[in-house]
Amino acid sequence: MKNELQTLENIFADFIKFEDVIKTAFEKYEYRAFKIVQDMTCEEAKRIKNVLNEATQGMQQPDHIKLYISQYLVRLSNLLNRVATYKGMYDISWERKLKELKAETEYKEEDTLFTIELHQYSAINLCENEIRILTLSLVRDYEYLFDTLEQDDQVSIIINDFKKNPEGKIKHQPPQKIKWAGSAKDFVKAFNPLIKAGTLQFKGNSDVEPLVRQLYNFFEIDKSRGDGEVTFESLSTYFKKENSGEAY
Repeated sequence: MKNELQTLENIFADFIKFEDVIKTAFEKYEYRAFKIVQDMTCEEAKRIKNVLNEATQGMQQPDHIKLYISQYLVRLSNLLNRVATYKGMYDISWERKLKELKAETEYKEEDTLFTIELHQYSAINLCENEIRILTLSLVRDYEYLFDTLEQDDQVSIIINDFKKNPEGKIKHQPPQKIKWAGSAKDFVKAFNPLIKAGTLQFKGNSDVEPLVRQLYNFFEIDKSRGDGEVTFESLSTYFKKENSGEAY
């Protein structure tokens, strides 16, 4: 059996290796880094699916196809579990990182490290999505082969779990937002210097409006009064008032 998953497994071999991949991409592509890594994962997933489909077409016995696909489903499941563990590591480190940023916004090196970690968090969510889509497509294409499996068989468990997830839920599920523990004003004061200095960019520029939109998509910020999350419109207004010197 060809080792078609090796490239993806190498990228996510361990947390340090994944961080190095993003840092290398950041050094080369700067603020397009996480998108570059996602595209690489997406293209690799498409290639794997095509190779597996071509390989199974040349197999005459259903049992041979079942064994071949089973090995990949198990490896993909292990890969997803590994990625989920990395996401958990970011949950632990974000609060510490945000405190460091708030305390040291004048130091560009610290800002850059924070920005790289933001790219890592984005990439790990997007890459997980691409691997899930690949797994789901294999489940749907070859589900007919596994009707006779015992319910506690590992492959049967993987297939049943993915059958519970409709395609739209996987493809369009937004990444979980990072919880901002401070106030909306604290958030603006932490990120506005990064935007003004050009440390944070989106599509090659530091225009405030699109950057605030991206920050809103990544962070959950509670309202100062009442329940619920600060809206994008309110957050955008706060940034404008911070730049104009108005009270808010």
